[in-house]
Amino acid sequence: MNQKHSLFQALKRLAFIVISLAMLHACKKDKSSSSFTVSGSIANIEATAPDVSVKISNAQRTYEGLAAKSGTFSIDNVVQGDYTLNISQEKSSGHVERNIKVSVNNGNLTLNLLLPDPVVLSSPSHTDRSITLAWTRSSDSGFREYKVYRGYSPGLDENTGALLNVFTEPGDTTCTDAAGMTNNDGLSPGTTYYYRVMVMDEYGKIAGSNLLGVTTDLNPPVPELYKLEEVTNFAGNGSIGRITGVTFDGNYLWIAYAFSSGGYYDSVTVTLVQYDYVNNQSLKSFTYKDVYPEFGGLESGGNYLWLQVTKPGNFHSLLKIDPSDGRILNSFSTNYGVRDLGYFNDKIYLNYYYNKIELINPLNGGLLQEITTHIPPGTNCHGMAVRAGEIWVSYFLVNPGFLYIIDENASLIGYVTTVFEDFQICFMNKQLVLNDQTRIHIYNIIGQP
Repeated sequence: MNQKHSLFQALKRLAFIVISLAMLHACKKDKSSSSFTVSGSIANIEATAPDVSVKISNAQRTYEGLAAKSGTFSIDNVVQGDYTLNISQEKSSGHVERNIKVSVNNGNLTLNLLLPDPVVLSSPSHTDRSITLAWTRSSDSGFREYKVYRGYSPGLDENTGALLNVFTEPGDTTCTDAAGMTNNDGLSPGTTYYYRVMVMDEYGKIAGSNLLGVTTDLNPPVPELYKLEEVTNFAGNGSIGRITGVTFDGNYLWIAYAFSSGGYYDSVTVTLVQYDYVNNQSLKSFTYKDVYPEFGGLESGGNYLWLQVTKPGNFHSLLKIDPSDGRILNSFSTNYGVRDLGYFNDKIYLNYYYNKIELINPLNGGLLQEITTHIPPGTNCHGMAVRAGEIWVSYFLVNPGFLYIIDENASLIGYVTTVFEDFQICFMNKQLVLNDQTRIHIYNIIGQP
């Protein structure tokens, strides 16, 4: 019995020793994976710029800090492992950074690092449809490529901009952004574009140039063909809605009104009024009620009225209306985005807000011709009026106050100026009629034959 007891006690002591040794080994293992300090010195910082940020990261952990003005930095308690070390600063001439691979394994890590210099971007020349860029040569030993980006706002980086070109030689320091050569089919007159050049190495971006905004020339050297002299203006009948179109039938004006007391999917009352502005009286009016949340203008031509409407569910229609009794005789499908109508030489003109004009056969709605205007950038076209040899086009948000005059080949031949930026237009004999949604303005066109 005593022998069995002694053996049991011996086994207990042996198990304790084994457990103790295991715990001791575990403690030593934990101690071997203790955290360390990563420190160093960064050269070529800009003392007057914001502090240099320092980040050590991998998929599991991130440590961040700032370098002193002298360039020294120290980040403590970094657990052993493989990391990417990033240092960056917003210098006055552009953003710079450096990424390097580091291993924190057997002790504290001390590094000597160099911030690169950014390249400086400039524009030595530009025209109405092109911008030439130039930048200083990168002197960084890790150079791999330049990436040139373009954007439409100052918030431009490699994620928000359009990549225009990549250059793999340090000496390639010029680039021309021109119409028909780059993203979105090139540039437009009188428009500001933003550029930045990113310098890359094998680990990613090492420098981003200054942000450069460049405005193309307003338009080619074309004349101000005419001047507008206001004859009169009068208020629309606000009680029946805002003005959504105006046209001239050879004798009288027609005005389209839209009234809605609900939301986008509620019914809208549309009223067409034949108006004798000389005697200040309405002659006829036709009212329609349907879900028409958007309107693309009103036009008279071929003994009919033409009204473009949009319904929810991607239904876009050009309505053919009998002006004697208001009956809708037919309808043709259109694309989305019509903003005004014109009629000339037995063709209906549809002016889209994204720089496109379509010529439509009034007999069957078939497409006869498509014109791309390329004046300002897309999503800004609005009013249009057509007469022999001239298409007048208005824009809003970009280049307000200009009416551009193009021919049927989309060549810009001149312009006139107005005090408005959001309107629809039509010709009334040799006068111009302008609708600013609440009033009708009538102008003499000075300088025309």
